[in-house]
Amino acid sequence: MIVLGQKPSFQPLDSGAIPSSSTADLGPPPSFQESTLLDFSDGSEALTIAAPHDGDSPPAFTPYEAECFTSGGNLISHDRHLGEDGEALYRFIWSNPPPHYRLSAMKQWSVDDSEPVYRGSMVREIDSPQGKRKATRAEIKKHKDWVTDRTARGLPPWVSGLSDGTTAVLKSSRSLKAVGRRVLCEPQVPEGVRLRESLTPFDLASVPYGWNVRQLENAIRSSILATPYHGDIQVEFETTSATIYIRPDNRISRMLSNKWLKVLSIILLIFPFIWLFKRFHSHGGGKWAICGSAHPLKRWAPAEPQLVEIESAKGRPATDVVTPDGSRRLIGVREGEWFRRWQPTILRAVSTRYQSTNPLYQPSEEDPAVQALDGY
Repeated sequence: MIVLGQKPSFQPLDSGAIPSSSTADLGPPPSFQESTLLDFSDGSEALTIAAPHDGDSPPAFTPYEAECFTSGGNLISHDRHLGEDGEALYRFIWSNPPPHYRLSAMKQWSVDDSEPVYRGSMVREIDSPQGKRKATRAEIKKHKDWVTDRTARGLPPWVSGLSDGTTAVLKSSRSLKAVGRRVLCEPQVPEGVRLRESLTPFDLASVPYGWNVRQLENAIRSSILATPYHGDIQVEFETTSATIYIRPDNRISRMLSNKWLKVLSIILLIFPFIWLFKRFHSHGGGKWAICGSAHPLKRWAPAEPQLVEIESAKGRPATDVVTPDGSRRLIGVREGEWFRRWQPTILRAVSTRYQSTNPLYQPSEEDPAVQALDGY
């Protein structure tokens, strides 16, 4: 299988402990109040949503470099301060780079209370005013099928179903600040027993969206079938560096973050007892996976009126559209533009039986002798 993609605009993180300020070139993160004012477009109209919160100001914050490292392309941190200070955790998430796909902007999102996800235990749960309950197999299967279909269509992660016409991004009944408080100090454990004293991790997913990946894969597959190659064809887009793991600062959690120590614990039959402790003990806990960040590969943003007036005399750009709410400009790259640029490289790789474990970050250039032909 050949994995093709554009080279990210940032350098990959090196393995080992690194400070979270290594990505300071991305700019300082917004304040919590600014982050809850979300402006996004569904292609036809813009909608500004003020996510509800409890009205309290964020705690006083001083610059802090959290200890973290990468494993399998994902970011892992056992920094104790991130398990105690919600503001530090919030800024740590914003200061880290997006997944290796393509980035044009970022939004925060959270799952709906009715979706079966991990909410601090070892099983998927559904939240309701009456309390949390374990999700059924049918609910879990339906949710997984929808996530697969949603990803293939390029829909944002906060869309819970085609029948749902709402566009709310923070769909949980709790704000991100309340979610952080609940994760950092769970109500079911005694007062003072925080995340660092249990084995409960906090998983944050970075989700790229905006491209109809299923349609793009079908186009690539059709182009390959048009060549003399008749072998088995498997076309798949992969996303790396798409998860941030915030794990407690204790010896057991650090041991489980080391894959070799984890394998050794399985061989020595230590891991089954750890799993039983996490599953049944009140201080064990499962994991939290209810929110994250979203990165659109393309979006329609309002065009500046001054630029529209200047460019109207020269002809409207192809990336501009006119809506009842004004002119909008495309930010990012559309699927067809990417495919037109990469199609010759893909077909050439198929024809020459190209195989490599290293992905291609740039399409191959045309032969200068061919470009010199009159009329080419």
